[in-house]
Amino acid sequence: MTLSTAANTSCSPLLWPDWSPEILSNSPSHILVVRVPLEISPGRQTQLRELLSTSELARADRYRFPEVGRRFIACRAALKTLLAMHMQGCHQPKDIRSIELIPTASGKPTWAGSQSDFSVSHSGEMALIALQLPCSTSTTDHSPAPLRLGIDLEHAARTTDCLRLARRFFAPGEVAALEALPAEEVQRAFFRCWTRKEAYVKAIGVGLAYSLEAFEVPIDPLPPGTSHRALLSHAADVQQVQRWQLFETSPHPQYEAALFLDSPHPPNITYATINWAQTSIL
Repeated sequence: MTLSTAANTSCSPLLWPDWSPEILSNSPSHILVVRVPLEISPGRQTQLRELLSTSELARADRYRFPEVGRRFIACRAALKTLLAMHMQGCHQPKDIRSIELIPTASGKPTWAGSQSDFSVSHSGEMALIALQLPCSTSTTDHSPAPLRLGIDLEHAARTTDCLRLARRFFAPGEVAALEALPAEEVQRAFFRCWTRKEAYVKAIGVGLAYSLEAFEVPIDPLPPGTSHRALLSHAADVQQVQRWQLFETSPHPQYEAALFLDSPHPPNITYATINWAQTSIL
């Protein structure tokens, strides 16, 4: 397994070149965003099962449809590998299988061994993982303070009744903006808005139980990889509007994705993609 990367805030996530594990120790970036293809060969799936715990394997095998279990295996193995490399010196991962991820009440996976936040999202045959960097093995280095982050990914080509859902869940300003668009632009704008809203509620750790009407996000397309004001308004806490940065990180023309960061300054971001066909790091 290799990754491809691009390490700046203005790059397009569609142009990530190849990466090696040393990126975690050599990169000046603060955030790593990894695209994970979930369509893997049977042989690769057998390899990746070795990285999962007994309970994780049981979960994968319980899914009614085999492709759902396969996607879970690919995503979970990639996440655990990245966590192991990040927390254990940023070189060859060790004891990946022993990493136990516990879901919070909102369903967000957490790991007691991690001192920084991470976020995972999957849709169709793709997943995104966001992880705070850097990893330092030197006692004299000063890592940045942990920050909250959330990422969301949605396959935007699927058909849905966008305006009906927006009127039910979105803030009035977002609904008005969607209704003002030409009909052919509504579906893409709906998923763009949805990913941004879900990325925020993931970042604050509450999940979709949080009222999506309570805050407003921009629905316009943004240049990939650049930072923007994430919240236009927040009914419950106006201070939230000044805190959050939004990065549009669409990994594929048929997908919408958004990254929310609780940071007053735009961090450097390294974008990466797993290439399962290359030499494995297992």
